[in-house]
Amino acid sequence: MDDADIRKNFEQTDALLSITLAKVKAMELAVAALIASHPEPGRALSIWHRTHLDLSDEAFDAKVFPAYQPQMAQSLAMWSQGFEAAANPI
Repeated sequence: MDDADIRKNFEQTDALLSITLAKVKAMELAVAALIASHPEPGRALSIWHRTHLDLSDEAFDAKVFPAYQPQMAQSLAMWSQGFEAAANPI
């Protein structure tokens, strides 16, 4: 593998990362919109709470990217706050 191949791999990885991050943000906004527009937002929010527990278990498994655990905790907390706000608009 020469330098051009390595550079191409990095560029492909960068593009895939950008696309994935955009999808994560889009999904976050979609979940908030679904919770906010649900006839029973509290019920919709309870689905997030159940899912949050599964995500937490997976994210904090010691074998899964231990250095990423603090960031995952922040992300889960941020999503929870956002989804709570969507379920309980002012």
